[in-house]
Amino acid sequence: MYQKAAGVCLAAWLTASIFSGCFFPEYKLLSDDEVTLLQFAPLVSGEELAVVDTTKGSFTMRFFPSEAPQAVENFISLAKEGFYDGKSIYAIAHTEGQQLPVSFVSGSEDGGISGSSIYGNEPFDAEISTNLWPFGGAVAAISNSSGKADSRFFVTAAASVDEKQAKEMRERGFPGKVIEKFQEVGGVPQYSLSYAIFGQVVDGMDVVEQILNTPCDENQIPNEEIYINSVNFINYQGE
Repeated sequence: MYQKAAGVCLAAWLTASIFSGCFFPEYKLLSDDEVTLLQFAPLVSGEELAVVDTTKGSFTMRFFPSEAPQAVENFISLAKEGFYDGKSIYAIAHTEGQQLPVSFVSGSEDGGISGSSIYGNEPFDAEISTNLWPFGGAVAAISNSSGKADSRFFVTAAASVDEKQAKEMRERGFPGKVIEKFQEVGGVPQYSLSYAIFGQVVDGMDVVEQILNTPCDENQIPNEEIYINSVNFINYQGE
């Protein structure tokens, strides 16, 4: 019951933090020239990738150490120690009214109450980059109101972004190519520049969507147990 309650709180907090009040936060105006869409840069031979095996199947993710070095180091180091093995996906955040799944969360030993870190088990600063956005398949560290992050992470859905959302993004200063990419690949723009994105799913997005579409109870807790079996690392060998 203790763990389940924590999952409820976290899912509700994630949903409330992006779907209450204004649809999107306001940002400093950014030009297209100031933004590089790193998530869609070609994979490089030898690049380290993580294969996350779950009870729903496997997905593969890449990392962005140039933008979020602490979050990347924390995830990779903990994963290689086996920290994520057996961890549950304890909540699936939905839009208000639970109409649409937007992300699933994992990476806690106590159902979402707390996380871990390799930095003396202390949380670390959330590293926000204007080169990383919550497109579908983005992997981000959950951070609290103090801007601190830990082992808890979420993966975003490739939710459709309609013209109404695009219009609001334009009004709030989103770069044009970011808006176009959201419309092309989907995502959760409401999370933008609020969390430390440190990875991107590059294969197995169908598995991510299976997890996201798992039926949940009224508290956004999956009706079936979903676990991370293991996280293994490979080096990209090219096509």
